[in-house]
Amino acid sequence: MKKKHLRISKWIFIIGFILLFLSYNASDFYSASAVSNTGKDHQQIEKQLFKETSIQSLKNEEATIQHDQIVALTDQFMDILVQEIDKNYKVVNYDTKVELLNQFESVSTKEVATPYVDYFYYEEADGLYIVPTETPPWFNEENDYDVIQLEDKKVKVTQDNQDALFGDYTIEYEFTYDNDWKITKINHL
Repeated sequence: MKKKHLRISKWIFIIGFILLFLSYNASDFYSASAVSNTGKDHQQIEKQLFKETSIQSLKNEEATIQHDQIVALTDQFMDILVQEIDKNYKVVNYDTKVELLNQFESVSTKEVATPYVDYFYYEEADGLYIVPTETPPWFNEENDYDVIQLEDKKVKVTQDNQDALFGDYTIEYEFTYDNDWKITKINHL
């Protein structure tokens, strides 16, 4: 009787081992066949991967600012800041700082533009005047710069420049994407 139990135990062990071995190899086979290079499954997988990659690529394009966007936004900011004036330094197209600040909304936040408008402009009873001075140190599209991803839709652009008037300087811009890129912070270092 003991001998019979030993044989049964031995066969159960062998069968269990074989089943375990087969199930392990079967899972490898199925996972390998899911990514095999033949058949309709492969074409469906490729289409799905292409679709997911395309969607991710579009999201990344939105979340990554391009050189031409940086140049356009910094140029537009400066174009708005430097207004047309008459011989007495009176601004031709705007009468108040508020009117001028509203023009910055397409390229930056009002919080970013306000210190510049407050520094370069003053209001009188008859209109808005510019302080006759040099423009601030600014982005130079010809020079190298670093782009650092801060968040999903926020980047920091840092550029080191040299200027005859300002000497060596570093300027940092924060750009945020919300349906379009805008300047959300400027630091002069």
